[in-house]
Amino acid sequence: MSEPVQNPDELSTLLPMQALLQKRRVASFLASILSLTFCLLVFGGSSTSPAISPGRLSSAHSAMKDDCAQCHTAAEGGFSNWVSHAFDSKTSLADSQRCLKCHPEISTHALSPHGMCPQDLFQLTANAQQKTKLSLSDSDKQSFLQTLAEMTAHKNQDRSLTCSTCHREHHGQKTDLTDLTNQQCQSCHARQFESFAHGHPEFTDFPHERRSRIYFDHAKHLMQYFADEKFAHLLPAGTSATSCTACHQQDSSGRFMVTGGFQQMCANCHTSEITDKVYPGIAFFALPNFSQTESSKVDSVQSEILIGEWPATDGTNNLHALPPFMEMLLADDKLFQHAKQTLGDDAPRRLNYASQKHPAAVEQYLWSIKQLIDEIAQDGEAALERRLGPSYSAVAHMKPSIVESVISMQRVWFPNLMSEVSTQRHGKPPAQSLQVNSLETYRGISAAEHTSGGGWYLSKTDFSIRYRPQGHADRLIKSWIELQARTVPNTDLKPTGIRKQALAKMFQILESPTGSGTVATRGPVSSGRCLKCHTADDPTRNGQLKINWLAFRPTDDNKTLHKFTHAPHLKSRKSETCSSCHILDRNFTSVGTFYRPEFFLRDSENRWAINTNPASAHASGFSRITKANCVNCHNESAVRQSCLTCHNYHSCQSGSN
Repeated sequence: MSEPVQNPDELSTLLPMQALLQKRRVASFLASILSLTFCLLVFGGSSTSPAISPGRLSSAHSAMKDDCAQCHTAAEGGFSNWVSHAFDSKTSLADSQRCLKCHPEISTHALSPHGMCPQDLFQLTANAQQKTKLSLSDSDKQSFLQTLAEMTAHKNQDRSLTCSTCHREHHGQKTDLTDLTNQQCQSCHARQFESFAHGHPEFTDFPHERRSRIYFDHAKHLMQYFADEKFAHLLPAGTSATSCTACHQQDSSGRFMVTGGFQQMCANCHTSEITDKVYPGIAFFALPNFSQTESSKVDSVQSEILIGEWPATDGTNNLHALPPFMEMLLADDKLFQHAKQTLGDDAPRRLNYASQKHPAAVEQYLWSIKQLIDEIAQDGEAALERRLGPSYSAVAHMKPSIVESVISMQRVWFPNLMSEVSTQRHGKPPAQSLQVNSLETYRGISAAEHTSGGGWYLSKTDFSIRYRPQGHADRLIKSWIELQARTVPNTDLKPTGIRKQALAKMFQILESPTGSGTVATRGPVSSGRCLKCHTADDPTRNGQLKINWLAFRPTDDNKTLHKFTHAPHLKSRKSETCSSCHILDRNFTSVGTFYRPEFFLRDSENRWAINTNPASAHASGFSRITKANCVNCHNESAVRQSCLTCHNYHSCQSGSN
């Protein structure tokens, strides 16, 4: 029995449906074959990179277009490796480490925000919040961009930011990888604002986040000295300064306005303050007050102290104690230290009185000094090195050397010292003491000061060896300051050890901006006054100082988050002067303000001492620059006002201090 024949109309309606299904099956089969072939071709070869590149590389990276593995860790494996890395939160961090292989100039904290270590970043944020009185609870509501960034960005436990967060590749050969949008910057910052002109916080201490490295009061110089015609011939140009460019010129980059050195800019007025021949030099050696005649009577009983030749120094030495340098040299002399403990620190002024009660201690005290002089006269710098010990051996070789002056001292005041010391060491002290009456006794010397070379001289008035600076950047004074800066704790700490204490005393002499001296010097001295202008920084407050011998240099800008270039501003404001932005603070000219607290403080003895805190903001005699100065030009209708116009992202370079 045959099957019934279907209606032709019904059959016609089914045929297209069957044909469509058949075509879909064929299409699906072909698509599968093509996909499989594509995967085999792309992921089955030795390199899948070129085939899956999302776009052309920038010109800076174009040389790596055929080797994605130089930047992408996922490119080192096959298809499965690409897939697994796409969902791995650590992939971007691993890729960033490959970026740093080619960019070693970025700091060790390159993946931390702004390249700063977390502690510094935390402190910077805290300071900013304090200055603007902004707390997270009071900040603006989180923006959409922030929310989006948090939703899409990989969460890193150490809060690292990957390079790709800001630098976007594969957007064409002309792409500028360093160009960031304001939205990118504000996606991380707590405080959002519309633009620089509208909403940007007011400047709090720009450009003076720290005091200047060289102390210079522009207001006092410009309004008092430079305006006076009698000083005109001393100025760098030989005429009155009518423009800032008389002293300041652009550097090669156009960023900074720099000045000439001391000889060009300052020497005409300030050299006399450095050499300072009105005051005596710094005492490095000094013979104590002693007179055999005055010390020989104890209740009418003769008590002679046998020390051999000794100058008639009675009443000449007004030092409170031995000079710090002598204390360092005698630090390891146990017999001297025992005698000093018996006699007291002020023994140099009162040996005649002390000899009545402690004749043995006085005799040992004086013999130790004579032995020191003899040793240096015989062995020179080698003797100094032995006496100073390994920690301070560098002092022995400071130039100009004191050795020639000690030899002169021995020849003038102790002509028979070698034989006397030899006899005394063999237990046979001289039978009597001889008094050398004055400096003129030997070699026809009649001057009050006998120069022995390079700033050293023998002083007739107090039987001492002194040093007077020979000019700006004096080698010896500079070496002593550097040594003390590395070794001596600041005034908030108490140094321990004889040599450290002696260095602290020397530093008190050298740090005085007035050259007024200390209790130890008993009056003003020619100290060079180096730290009157050159600041000393102790940012960590641990006593280790950095002496700023030079003014600001471009390399000092490595850590800043902001930037400014003078060149375009000077070019665009030809009709105006520097005073458009730099406005003199006329309060600086008031009486008694030269020793400003940002640089100098009173010590426990009410003498001027240096302020070692570099964070003490100082505007060099100018009023603070406000945002209004900049908004005049940087607004919507004038020049650009993007974040990168004034801010750096990578604020720390490797190797910066």
